[in-house]
Amino acid sequence: MSKYTKHSELWPEEFNDLDLVLRMGAEKYRAHDWERIDCDTFNNLKRCDNTFHHLSRLFNSLENDTSAFDDESNLHHALHAAANLMMIYTRYKRGIK
Repeated sequence: MSKYTKHSELWPEEFNDLDLVLRMGAEKYRAHDWERIDCDTFNNLKRCDNTFHHLSRLFNSLENDTSAFDDESNLHHALHAAANLMMIYTRYKRGIK
């Protein structure tokens, strides 16, 4: 047994749910907009701001026993935050500011 959790031991169906956020974003904006260097809508600072928005809504739902689902997409705020963090990290890895 490993000393840490390997990605293959995590729940793939939950990771596949990230596709729901990406699909919703592609419909609302444009597919792969977040990857464009010149895209004002999806620069890293705005992604961070959006991540904090979804995290604060998630924390609020935990503290106040309210819905943890986004009003617009009906997807869990944790999914939105996770997708934003992966976009930020992917942009970093690809050298996109």
